[in-house]
Amino acid sequence: MMVSLSWLRQTQREWKIPDIIPERCVHQHCEIASCTRCVDSCPTSAWRLDEGGLRIDTTLCDSCGLCVAACPQQALVQTHYPLLGLINQHKSLLAYCERCHGVKAGKGVVPCLHIFSLSTLAEYYQLGYRHLYVASGECEQCERFGKTATLQQTLHSLNQLLESRQVEPIQLTQLDQTALKSYHKHLMTVQADQTATSRRQFFRQAVTLVAETVEQGELTTEMMAPAQSITWVARLPHNTTAGVTFPYVPIINAERCNGCDACVQLCPQQALKLEQQADTLAYQVQVERCNGCGVCVDGCDQQALQIEAVKPAPEPLALTTAHCKACGSPFHYPTQQASPNYCRICTQTNHYRRLYQVY
Repeated sequence: MMVSLSWLRQTQREWKIPDIIPERCVHQHCEIASCTRCVDSCPTSAWRLDEGGLRIDTTLCDSCGLCVAACPQQALVQTHYPLLGLINQHKSLLAYCERCHGVKAGKGVVPCLHIFSLSTLAEYYQLGYRHLYVASGECEQCERFGKTATLQQTLHSLNQLLESRQVEPIQLTQLDQTALKSYHKHLMTVQADQTATSRRQFFRQAVTLVAETVEQGELTTEMMAPAQSITWVARLPHNTTAGVTFPYVPIINAERCNGCDACVQLCPQQALKLEQQADTLAYQVQVERCNGCGVCVDGCDQQALQIEAVKPAPEPLALTTAHCKACGSPFHYPTQQASPNYCRICTQTNHYRRLYQVY
């Protein structure tokens, strides 16, 4: 049977296109979500978002992976294989762009260096990798450049988070062709040696490592839980020092907020919470959960929300409870505001409660 080259290339491309996890996409959670990051990041216009939903044209996708890095919900998944190992006695990651001149494709190659998102780099940091060695082609001449944050920008943001926690940042080293080939050969040799290690020895080392980690109290229930249940921010080193920053911080404008709770109900990450403690009611921002998806901003009809980057956690927004003079229903509003006489519904309907009453 004859197999056409074009069919083979198309099949190979489809193997590499991002997988979609629909239930994570913000458009599954909120009809008015305005997120178009996968569409905006695609250099080949392969993504489409319209009334029919979100879809990808596999004939246009070049498997660059920029959409995966851009998605705040991690609703897109694509596997890449940077080389991992010890360089100069440090756990290091080696990656080079597929358009890097003079280097053949193989282990360590990625479609674009800018596919490394904050969450991806943070996961490598959690595994102990502190050095990142990279090589690329002419980025600024590439049609992919500028579609998402660059690797340098992303790493700078992560290092800001790490430095605010007073821990070691990740070091970035740009390699020329000679150094890349040398480090590549070194890591490939190391991996070959590791592969030759007997299965019995491998499991013995794994059991010993886990036992030592448990003894030191480093392996917590939180670390052993499935990755989807804990945000990567929550797995960053803990530090109670003042000034600790977080990647995405929802800020509620107390003067604009009308206490409708839409942001609390819409947030897919449960980063916003209406919290009752004793006689105190407040909007609490759980910054370690926020991924910057923007659904809360889209759902706020008062334009009382914005998301700021790399900021300390905000103070809870205190709320006061009252009863509407028109309909008698309880409602709450920011304590900083003057006491309103009517709930937000009666305020909008000019107090004609019977017209809008639901039985």
